[in-house]
Amino acid sequence: MKNVNGNKQADKLFSGYPAMEAAVMGTAALNEKLAATALSAAEDGIKLTAEWSRDTIAGLGKLAKPVSDPSDYAREVAAVATESAAKAVKRSTDFVEIASRVQSETVRLMTEAGNEFLAESPATAKAAQ
Repeated sequence: MKNVNGNKQADKLFSGYPAMEAAVMGTAALNEKLAATALSAAEDGIKLTAEWSRDTIAGLGKLAKPVSDPSDYAREVAAVATESAAKAVKRSTDFVEIASRVQSETVRLMTEAGNEFLAESPATAKAAQ
């Protein structure tokens, strides 16, 4: 394992301990995959939130227009509220899908890491003896 900062002490830390070096590298690889999953979900959440915000502002824009009859305004408020409620259900479902995808991917990555650990354990134990 090569230290990117050129720190010779850090370079020597795991020299002579290939199992430890492999464990550190394996953990780093798993963390990279988990971080990519989390960042992808965050990006999807931001896109969804921005879309929801645009829709909300558009609805409020409809209410900002002057109307001559108060009943017209009441109808517009009801229409915007109904539309907003319907979109809230859809957006909430979209957030649940993002969370479900992240959860499934995390379980897959952790299971994969556990299987790799189990597969490598006997060889590591023999090498340590």
